[in-house]
Amino acid sequence: GGDSVLSIQIIGLLRNELNIIISIKDIFTYKTIQNLYDNILFKQTNCSDGKHDIIYDDEILLNEIINIVSDKEYLNEMILNDKNIETVYLANNLQQGFIYQSIRNGDIDDAYIVQMMFNYYENVNINYFKQSWQFAIEKFPSLRLRFNWNNDLLQIVDKSQNLDFRFVDLSLTNNLVKNENNDNNTKINLYEKIKEIQLNDRKENYNLEKEKLIRVYLIKQDVALFTSLISSHHIISDGWSAPIFFEYVHDCYIKLIENKIDQINPIKVDKAYEKTQIYLQHHLNDNLEYWNTEINKLEDRCDLNGL
Repeated sequence: GGDSVLSIQIIGLLRNELNIIISIKDIFTYKTIQNLYDNILFKQTNCSDGKHDIIYDDEILLNEIINIVSDKEYLNEMILNDKNIETVYLANNLQQGFIYQSIRNGDIDDAYIVQMMFNYYENVNINYFKQSWQFAIEKFPSLRLRFNWNNDLLQIVDKSQNLDFRFVDLSLTNNLVKNENNDNNTKINLYEKIKEIQLNDRKENYNLEKEKLIRVYLIKQDVALFTSLISSHHIISDGWSAPIFFEYVHDCYIKLIENKIDQINPIKVDKAYEKTQIYLQHHLNDNLEYWNTEINKLEDRCDLNGL
């Protein structure tokens, strides 16, 4: 605990007095003053623009968050002990509402489970489809989110997460029903089975503290008819994001089919989410100041305590 507090003080002094930015990881990796100095000198020497601010944005952001949160020691220990953490942001206002709803209602509420379902009228390569969604998880940080609210409300981006992929083969059932009934009854039978999968998914609530807040189903109805069910918690994405994910997944799938895997670059992580969270964090109190000003203008106020 004492080491954690001292490390934060060292980071602050170096930044404020000497305009040198180091990370928590640097302090615990380079454990002597000489080694820490050599590392700082190496970074400065190899920095293309000659500036001192040469560590990664996520490390700078972690330092900022550590200075903001109420329990600095807890956050510092969490970052040091969990090697899969890529970065941490304060939960934004919308996410805070979802966290509250999750704590309040627990497993009895599926209001924020988002499901999207569509059909592919062709034979789908199962492995390529799964691999394409894994590429999407690697590319988009919001698909690697989990949350922590032991003290402050935090969103955690993991370095890696494995896709929760579920393949369901209904083609055998389809063929059996075709032999016994007419085509209309076949469609009804498969529709009911897919609906059952969808309903069961809604009963499987997401634990916001755990990884895998998205599930991808691929349901084979026939040789050239596949249904995809994408299930996720609303806390990681919204309806506006879905087309971006789907476009990337389908682009990856086509490149895999065409044997152009060298043109897929999931390592080039999408920065839009990161930049948005950084902006929100830097302007954390702007909306509070605005609404406090507006509220103070109200003369007649309703007493909502009864609610």
